[in-house]
Amino acid sequence: MSDLNQPLIERIKQLRKRYGISQEKLSLLASLDARYVNKLENGKFNLSVPTLDRIIKAFDMSYNEFFEFDVKENRELDRVKKLNPKERENLLIQCLKISDLLNDQ
Repeated sequence: MSDLNQPLIERIKQLRKRYGISQEKLSLLASLDARYVNKLENGKFNLSVPTLDRIIKAFDMSYNEFFEFDVKENRELDRVKKLNPKERENLLIQCLKISDLLNDQ
């Protein structure tokens, strides 16, 4: 995989996981072969511009949104990684409580 290709593939994986979309579902939404998406994410193929265009459209987002690599999000993850096990447990409990509140509405 080329150095330029890697951050784009990582962004696709990040978005796919964030939206809870499987590789197969993404391939359907982007009109791509599921095996191709798998091999793309595993570094066996380079990403072409037409394929990237299909994937961005499959996520139903603009190019600006896709290319906004969220530095803040990465910083937040770094902060979570620095928490001790008890702090992580408390954070998880808070998230679950918020999720329950949102589901009740």
